[in-house]
Formats: sequence, C-alpha cells, structure tokens
Amino acid sequence: MRFSTYFKTASYLLVFSAFLSLALTGELETPYIIIIVLGMAAGFVHERVDFSMISRGIQIISIPFLIADFFFISQDILLAFTHLMILLTNARLMSLRSNSDYSQLYLLTFFDLLAASALTINLSFAFTFTLYLVSATWVLLLFHIKKEAEKEFPKGQEGRLEEAVTIPFFFGIGGVAVLSLAFTLVIFFTLPRVGVGLFSKKPGKALKTTGFADKVDFGSIGPITLDPTTVMRVEIPDLEKGTGAIYLRGAVLDSFDGVTWKKERHKLTAIKRDGLDFQLRKSVKPLVRQEVILDPLDSKVIFGMPKMIRLSGRFPPLFTDDYDAVYLPISPISRFQYTAYSDISPPSAAELDADRAPFPAEVVDLYTRIPPLSEEVKGLALSITSSSQTTYQKTKAIDNYLKENYAYTLDPERDESLPPVEDFLLKNKEGYCDHFSTAMAVLLRLQGVPTRLVTGYVTTEWNSLGRFYTVRQRNAHSWVEVYFPSYGWILFDPTPSAAPLVENALIAGIDRYMAYVRLKWDRYIINFTLQDQVNAAKEARKRTEAGRDALTRIITSLKVKAGMVWTPMVILIITGILIYLFTRRWRKRVQTYAFGEKGSVPFYQEMLRILARKGITKPGSMTPREFAQMLSREKGDVYSDTIKVSEAFEKVKYGGMVLASKETGDINTILEHLRKAY
Repeated sequence: MRFSTYFKTASYLLVFSAFLSLALTGELETPYIIIIVLGMAAGFVHERVDFSMISRGIQIISIPFLIADFFFISQDILLAFTHLMILLTNARLMSLRSNSDYSQLYLLTFFDLLAASALTINLSFAFTFTLYLVSATWVLLLFHIKKEAEKEFPKGQEGRLEEAVTIPFFFGIGGVAVLSLAFTLVIFFTLPRVGVGLFSKKPGKALKTTGFADKVDFGSIGPITLDPTTVMRVEIPDLEKGTGAIYLRGAVLDSFDGVTWKKERHKLTAIKRDGLDFQLRKSVKPLVRQEVILDPLDSKVIFGMPKMIRLSGRFPPLFTDDYDAVYLPISPISRFQYTAYSDISPPSAAELDADRAPFPAEVVDLYTRIPPLSEEVKGLALSITSSSQTTYQKTKAIDNYLKENYAYTLDPERDESLPPVEDFLLKNKEGYCDHFSTAMAVLLRLQGVPTRLVTGYVTTEWNSLGRFYTVRQRNAHSWVEVYFPSYGWILFDPTPSAAPLVENALIAGIDRYMAYVRLKWDRYIINFTLQDQVNAAKEARKRTEAGRDALTRIITSLKVKAGMVWTPMVILIITGILIYLFTRRWRKRVQTYAFGEKGSVPFYQEMLRILARKGITKPGSMTPREFAQMLSREKGDVYSDTIKVSEAFEKVKYGGMVLASKETGDINTILEHLRKAY
C-alpha cells in the first residue's frame, strides 16, 4: 500500500470519528447530520472536483451564522459553537491542498470532539474517543514523516516516500495508540478532581414519567404504555443475589377527594447536613446501602428503599415533608449519583397483629378522611373485614380480597356514569396499581384505619453481573402505607402480580451486559470524584501491604524449611547467570572472528538479502563492483557505501585476505544503515 493511501485513510478516519462522536450525542438536528455526510463525501472527491468556491463561501458566512444561530436559532452557545465547527470542518475538507490545510483540519476535529464531550455523558463517547485517539496517533506520526520527507528528498524524488511505510509499521502505530489510551486512563484516575469542567452540557431534557407522579388523578386514568426507558440504576454492593422485588419510595399522598390524590401538608423542612451526609432519622438496625444513579426526571423526589435513614452525595440542600419523603430544591437537569441507607427489616406479621395500641388523634384525623361514597362501597368494606379484629387482620383481609377477586390490566374499561372508585370496586373490577392502592386505602379508611398512598417504583430486574437493579419507566408503581401505633407506617401492596414480559434470551443477555457497562461508565468515568480517588489510593495501599506481608511470610517459611541449603542455592543461581553471560559474550566474539575468516564472505550475502527485501536484485551479468557503482549512481548517497562492501568482498574472496577488526566493524555499520534506508 502506498504512503499517500495510509495518510489519507488515517486523516479521514480522524474526521469520521470526530463527526461520529457529534452524531451520537443525540443533540444534532437532522440537517446537520446531512451536512456531515455531505462533507465527508466531498472530502473523498475534492482532488477531482473543485469545491474551493463553496469552501470560501462557508468560511465567509461562518461568523454571521454563529451570531444568528446563538441569538435566533439554537439560542445556546455550546450548540452554536458545535454547528460552527461542523461547517468549518466541512469547508476545510473541501480544500485540502497544503500541509497547513491538513493542520487546520486536525485542529477542527479536536474541537468537534471537545464539543461532543460537552454534549453527552453516554457510553458511546468512550467508543468514539478511542477511535479518535487511535486515528490521531496514526495521523500525527504519518504527518510528521510526510513533512520531514518533503524537506529531505531532492525535488523530483518525493515518490520514494510511497514505499516508506509498511503494513506492520502502520498497525504498530495502533499499538502505540492503545498504550497512549492506557496512559490517559492512568492520568484520569490520578489527577485531582475539580468541581466543574471548562465546558458543560446544556440543561438536559427531563424524562417525562409515565406512571410516577406527585399526585394521582384516579378519575382520568387511561391506558399505560410499557415504556422501557431506564430512569435509574440501583447498585446494592452488600447483596450477592438481590432481594427479589425492591420498592423505591417517592412521594406520599394523603388526601383523596374521590378523583385525585394529593398532599394535605406541603410544608418542606431542610434536612440537617453533616458534611456529605443528610441524616433523616436514627436507627440502630443494620442498614442496606444503595448506590443510585438517577436520570433527570420531571420531579424533585429522591428515591430510596423504605425506610431511608441517611443520604450521602453531592447534593444541594435537601428537604423533607411530614411524610418522610425527600426532595431536591429544583428538578435535576442531568444524571447524578447518590447513596441511600435504608432499614428494610419490617416487623413480623405476629408483631403487627399483636399491636393493639390506640391511634393518635392527629393521625386518625388526617389519614381516615374519605369522600362521599355509596352504601354499596361501605357495605363491601364491612363484609370484607367482618371477621377481623385487629388492624393487621383488617389490612390483610382487604389485601387478599383485592388480589383474589380483581384482575390486573393496563387498559381498564371505564363507566363514566359511576364515580371512579365505585366503577372499579362494584362493576368493572379490573385495573392497575393506582386502582388497587386507592381501593385498599378507601376500604381501610372506611374501617377507621389510617392509610395513605405512596408513589414510586418497584422492580425485579436484577443484573447479576454488576449486582444492581435496573429501574424503568414501566416500573412506576403505587402502593399503600398503613399506620401501626407501635411501629409507624408499614408498606402493603394489594396489586396482583402482572404476567412477566416474554423476552428473547439472547437480547436480554446483551441488554444486561450493556446495562452493566453503562453503570460502570457512569460510576467510574462520569461521576468519578476526589473521594473515589482517595478510596482507590487506600485500597491500593491496603492491597500492597497485604501482598508485602504475604511475600514476607512466604520468604520466612522458605528460609525455615530450606535451612542451610538456602545459601548454596543462591550461589548456584548466581553462578549459572554468570556462566550464561560469559558464554553469550564468547559466542559473539567467535561470530565476529568468523566474519573475517579467510575465504568466508557471509557479509556480502547478507547485503544482497537486505537489498532484495527492498526490491533491489543484483543482475547475474554484473560483478559486485559494477553492481555497487550502479546503486550509488542511480539510488543516491545512501547506497554509495555498497562499494566498500564490494571491495571487502573482493579482498576476502579473491585475495585470500582476513579482514581487520576495524574493517569488520565498518561493514557491520554499513549493513545496519542499509537495513534502515528507504
């Protein structure tokens, strides 16, 4: 392959990787994707088609376009800058003539990559960045060879550069790029973290939740779609196999008017902060740690397994309400990470059944209010709990009744002539979580049991590779909390289990692996902090000390077992090494002497082999001296020393002479120069 082909391939691969990183951000509109494709196509044919007028036109309008884009089109400085870089890169692709043009192109691709890094935190950037790094290594080295060769070669001999780069050399550069990437990762994990970068992504678009909400409009419920979009990943480092389904508590609703659930008390109180930790309450029980990576939602709620005791992370001030729900001051605009600690050990059924303490008056007043209901609904509540004596027995009776007599569906029918609760309980008897949780809360309140509605997420999607749960939009859920005087609020979920989704095993396996990679990307690349560096340094020190102690114990044990044999073994090993080094040196001397032995001319055969590898073969009709003179005359000064080798050949072959040590050294030097020559 010719040098120019290698050089152009590497250059266009560099441009492609920079453009691909921009395209995969998801922030570019379709017209700019089309411009990128057209620019790449024009770059391939610019040597045969004159695009100079178009290139100059793009450069002339670039600054006015930037101003118009910022003030009237995108209205975002980062996107306006990105659009400008795309146009300028395309303009330069259309007019590549000199080394200066290529230098400008490479600089523009760097700014393209920089813009992409500010526009996305997705895993795709890891791929495009790696491709860009490999391409850049190829380009910079080949570009340097090109410029230096153009300086050194006499005019008219530039074509000699075409065969200067071989395939092993070209791909060997890729190995250098991989080492560069490894070095870059070392720098990334060792440089001190800072709070923010020089560039930052514009505010992201919050995911619109399809099920979770701070209020529930029961009367206007419609069909729910099974949206597979991931909203968070919950890593549970202390668990090997998960805990089955996990509930992630969000907002709590206490007031129901027959159609809508909402909060009666909306006053927020700042949570006391201790460094990076927010203490919600105290607990002496063992806590389950959850490492949560939360995508931006159109909600201020912080999610965690009930009951949350402590939160840790780089939060702004956090707030809580009277229901122990936790809120950010504003909805997040980008993905972020935090750690929650929860007490997930509820009291046993026997303990709850034995709780017969009276309810506080304020709890009864707020959590047993109900809207006007028909006598049929009141009669249903009485009939279900007729044989129940305690709060727990009433709760379980209603829970079992709903699960056994009502059907789960995502597309329930609706009779507009009836109130929503009566329609579900007395007629259609089918629905999803909001129907079941509302029905249970209403039926319990009719029996004087304090109850409230909770919205959040519940998932069973456990990733065994990374030991974390994936939470999707379709996992949005609602359930109830029932008040027990001795234990507080206890979770009950009356919704029957839905039929599991049937997934292709191969696709599910790939999805599970990709989810694991994304988690590690977010955790150790996007959200890698100074504290992570400190922890990594402590772990490295701990492992180093453990390894040193283990090695010391092994050596001590060997000394004890070996006794007096240890010293002779060391002496024997050292003696063997010295013998090897002496023998190796002696062999070199013998080989050097044989090189000049009378009648022996292996050095001339070696020279012919070197020249043959470069495509130069000695004609049989030429004497060694004639061949050397021809090389010096036609191939330049690099091959003039072949005359000295030919003269030495004649001395040894025809004169019966033995070469002196200086002559032997000179010939070795000449052969080495020939190996490296173009």
